[in-house]
This record gives sequence, structure tokens and C-alpha cells, in this order.
Amino acid sequence: MVSFFLIEHWNEKTLASFAFFMFIMFWLTLKTHTIFNNPILAMMGYNIYDVLYEKNGREHQDYFLIKCGRLHKNETYRIVEISEQLYLVTDKNPEV
Repeated sequence: MVSFFLIEHWNEKTLASFAFFMFIMFWLTLKTHTIFNNPILAMMGYNIYDVLYEKNGREHQDYFLIKCGRLHKNETYRIVEISEQLYLVTDKNPEV
């Protein structure tokens, strides 16, 4: 959306309006987790799921990036933390 802006004269009012708009977009993206809707990852076959799982006897809810397949209950997966609340599933039923 920002690429379609045409601003010929950058004055304080225009800059403040643009900064406010960008802040609102950032805040909405952060709160709604739409940052994870990445078309490049989708073209590469990755899907993202909101998963409720158990780790060390406690329940957690995070996002998992998965290529080719789905997660199933009562199965074990090896995961790699990409960022806070985002994990990449690397192996299904790994041998410990």
C-alpha cells in the first residue's frame, strides 16, 4: 500500500501523517499476527498453524511453520525457535 503514495512536498504535517499511518499499520500487524501471511513461504510449500502443545508438563500456545504436512495429536516433533512464538518443525517423531 505504501508504494502507491505520491508525496511531492514533504512538510511536517505530511510526515507526521505518514508516520502515524505507518505506526497504525505496524500496531495492527503486530496485534493480529498478519505478519505471518508471507506469500513467498506459501509458494515454497510452508504453512503456519496456531498450535496448543505440551512442553515439560506445561501447555503453551505458539505458531509453527510447517512444510509438507500437518501436525497430529500425540506425536513428537523436533522444533527450532525462529523468534518469540514462532517455531519451525524440522523432524517428525525424532529418535532422541
